This record gives sequence, C-alpha cells and structure tokens, in this order.
Amino acid sequence: MKAQPVIQVVGFSLFLLVDILSFHAATAFAEVPGFEHALLGEYFSGLILARIATYATITAATVFAKRTFIPRVPCALAATACSLVGIGLIALSFTRATPGALFLCGIGLFGSAQGVMSLTWLATLTTYTYRGSYLYLIGCHALATALCALTLFLPEALLLPTTVCALILANASTITLPRTPREPNALAHHASDVAPLLWRDIVAVGVFAFVSGFVTSLSREGSPTLSAVNLQLATLLISSAVLVVMALPALLLRQPLKLESGYRIALPLSAIGFLVLPGLVDTIPPSLAGTFATTGYMLTGIVLYCTIDELAKTARVPALPLLSGSDCATHACLLAGLVIGTLVSPYIAQADTGVALTGMGCLYLVALGASWLIGRSGIAATHTGKLAHLQAANQQQGEKFGAASGSLDAGSLDEMLGGLTDQEQAVLPLLLEGHTLKRVAEELYMSQSAVKYHVQKIYRRFDVHTRSELADLFAARGSVMSRTSAQQLAAACSRVAHQHNLTEREAEILTLLAQGASVSDVAQRFDISENTVKTHAKRLYTKVGVHSKQELIDLVSKM
Repeated sequence: MKAQPVIQVVGFSLFLLVDILSFHAATAFAEVPGFEHALLGEYFSGLILARIATYATITAATVFAKRTFIPRVPCALAATACSLVGIGLIALSFTRATPGALFLCGIGLFGSAQGVMSLTWLATLTTYTYRGSYLYLIGCHALATALCALTLFLPEALLLPTTVCALILANASTITLPRTPREPNALAHHASDVAPLLWRDIVAVGVFAFVSGFVTSLSREGSPTLSAVNLQLATLLISSAVLVVMALPALLLRQPLKLESGYRIALPLSAIGFLVLPGLVDTIPPSLAGTFATTGYMLTGIVLYCTIDELAKTARVPALPLLSGSDCATHACLLAGLVIGTLVSPYIAQADTGVALTGMGCLYLVALGASWLIGRSGIAATHTGKLAHLQAANQQQGEKFGAASGSLDAGSLDEMLGGLTDQEQAVLPLLLEGHTLKRVAEELYMSQSAVKYHVQKIYRRFDVHTRSELADLFAARGSVMSRTSAQQLAAACSRVAHQHNLTEREAEILTLLAQGASVSDVAQRFDISENTVKTHAKRLYTKVGVHSKQELIDLVSKM
C-alpha cells in the first residue's frame, strides 16, 4: 500500500479515536478529575448541541452556494486551535467550584471543531466506490477501536496528552486527502431528485440515534455493575464484533451491507438494550444497555455515509451539504433521546418491570416503523401505471405513446441513448432485462439509492413512467439495447409454462413478471386485486421451483 493512503487511514482512525474518547469521557476519563457523574449530562449534551449548531450553519451556507468545498489546511489549523483552546477551557473549568461559562465555551469550541473535521474526512469518500468507502470506514473504525483499548491502559497522567497528540496528528494528516473538485454546486437544481432517495434513510438512522440517546440516558441511572475501564472495554468489544459482522459480506461476497439490510442487524442490538433496562436479562449489566443501542446507531450511520457519498457522486452534487444536513438531523434526534430519557428516567425507575417493558416496547415499535420506511421503494413510478404486453407493443404503439412518441424515430432514440451517462448506460440494459433494483445494485456494485436515482433519470429522458413503458418503447423501435428481445422472452416463457404445466393465467403472469413487472402492474393489467396476484405468483413460484421474482427472471433467461 502506498504511503499516502496509509497516512489517510491512520489519520482518520486517530480522529475517530478522539471522537470515541470524547463521547465516552465518563468511562475513558473516569480517573481524570472533573469528569464525575455530576457533569456528565451537561458535557455530553453540550458536545452534541455544538455539533448540531455547526452542521446546521454549514448546511445553510452551502446548499445554495455557487461552489462548495472545504479548504483543508485553513480548516485543519483553525480546528486544531479551537480544539486545544476548548480542551484547555474544559480542564480549567474543572478547577473551579462552578464550571459555568468556561465549561460551556470549551465544549462549544471543541464540539464545533470536531464537527468540521468530521465533514472534512467524510466528504472525501466520494473518491471511492461504495464498497471502497464502506471498507474504508469499517477499517478506520476497527483501528480506532483497537487504539482506544490500548489508550485505556495508559497511566492517568498520560490520557489527556495522548488525546491531544492524536487530535493534532489527525488534523495534520488531512493534508494528504485527495482534493475535491470545485465544480459548480448543482444541489438546488437536483434537490427534487436526491431528497426522495435520502429522507427515508435519514429518518431511520435518526430513530436509531434517538434510541441510542434514550437508552444511554436511562442506563446511567442504574447502579454501576462494572468498573469504568471494564465497561469501556466491553463497549469496544461489542463494537468490534459488529464491525466484523459488517465487514464479512463485503470481503467474502463483495456485497457490502445496504441500509435495508443494515437495520436488520441494528434492530436486534437495540432490542437487547430494551430488554436489559427493565432488568429482564440479569446476566447482562444494565450499564451495557446503552452500548447495544449506540452500536446499532454506529452501524446504520456508516452505511448512511456511504450511501450519501455515492449518491452525491452519482448525481454530481456536493456531498458536504448532504452530509452536514443528515448529521444535523441525526444528532438532533440523539439529543432529543438524551433529554427525553433524562426526563422520564425517574418515572421508569419507580415503575414496575411490566410498565417499563411496555414503554420500551412502544419505542421499539417506532424503530421498526422507521426501518420499514427504508424498505419501501423511493420511486413510486416503478410501481404505478398501466402495463401493456411486450408482445403487442407494435400494435399499441400509437395508443400508448401518442403522436409525440410516434415521431420518435430510430435516430432520435439513438440520440437520446447517447445523452445517457456511463452509469445510466450500464443500468439501462439490466433494467430492460427485468432485473430487480437489488440485482442491478449487486451487479454494478452500487447502492440501491444510486440505482433508483439512475432509473429516475432514465425514465425522464425517455418520457416514460414505468419499466414496462420503457420496455415497450425499445421493443417497438427494434432497439438492440435489450439483450433479450420480446420474441425470445415470449418463447422462453412459453417453454417454462409448458414444462411445468402452468395454467393460462399463471403463464400470463409469468410473462409479465419475467419482464420485471411489479405486483401492482400485474393487478392493473388484469383488473384484479394485488392479493390475487400474490396468490398466483406464490403458486407459480412453487411450480417452477423458485423463491423470488429475480430467480424467476434468471430461470427464464436460461431457457
């Protein structure tokens, strides 16, 4: 590995180390005078509030800016100075009887400086692929976790000096980061395309942030069952296990987790925290309840960062305002969880186990609902509209596309194809073959959000609203873009129907599903309910021996 990438990995790991130590100051610096329980709530809340203010300011300043970039050297120098002054003011405030303004000012300077440097590191992920940024973040988190474990064994007098040295080295290493191009800021123009693909993800991660703050604040009210060092080591061990789970699919299967699959791992982690708090699981110390919830927040946050950076690269918009806006929202949810958890903790402490469990269960259902949101498709157009048979495209051409489409000759179609970006040209053939968005994302090593964005742009370019309309357009014009023609597809479906003794209706549904039609499309085509379509599809899958629409498409393509 070249020296420059190594410095970047080490630098970002040192930055994450400082972040871990600062957010876990109650345990990491438990032996340092001043970080006692009385100041813990004010310190943690102030740190988060300072970041929220910083992210909100940067978002507002960059959304409509003509050009968006971070001047690395000036930012690194200013952030280092602010961080050192902030740490000094915090340490000085601990020598006073009442910390007061010094304490608040120190937290504000340190939190704001760390927020700016966080964006500086994350904005450069656009230079990587989705899988590359995913592994980069996991690797840096893993190294930071190992460094944090080593730091905990240092003598008390060396803890703060080590943190300061790590901060200075981390900020200095930003000089090696790749330069982000100063392209015109087109975010305002593409906001209507980007927002529908991100808001569900941000809401889901925000709920995990809220749960993390809520459970963490409640777990602090219980009696400590582990020493500060042992608690921090246990937290790092749990985080390491989650990072290994996240890395395995990317390393072994070359398929990093997407947010849709990531929350399935994060939800059980949060559930463990809910079960520990009411005391239902006596073998797990209550002090670890917040750790599980925080780990779920970390997991989904990593995936969200990768999704945002790839989407920014795909849409050719600056990542900085998207990252700062999402961080502002999720940190606000984290702060809200802390505040509400602190307010309700006396009541939960007085309530019996049943009442506490009921409250935790309700909050968990909210997390499930937010997670369900990100499992939904971000492009409603792919699930609506009237579906026509691909075989009858030529006869229905005039009725379906009208005079405007009728004037679209082969030359115009080729001209429109030439206007597609390289990534859109890679997505289009797979889309015409009927592949699901998940399969397209897997084959092209993209996130599903990026694929949805490309599909949206393709639909607009060809003035269609559904995948079937797009297929009809190319079939009617005899385009060679689709590697499986309408005639070949119909013949393959006919052979499958004959081999497996499908009914006439099942054969018709087979043809439509093989074209990539959704359940809603099939229901509208035959004027039946979606439940009826699902019943037919289930019987169809059983007869031909598949378990999903993608497997059905693969089977037909091999015939």
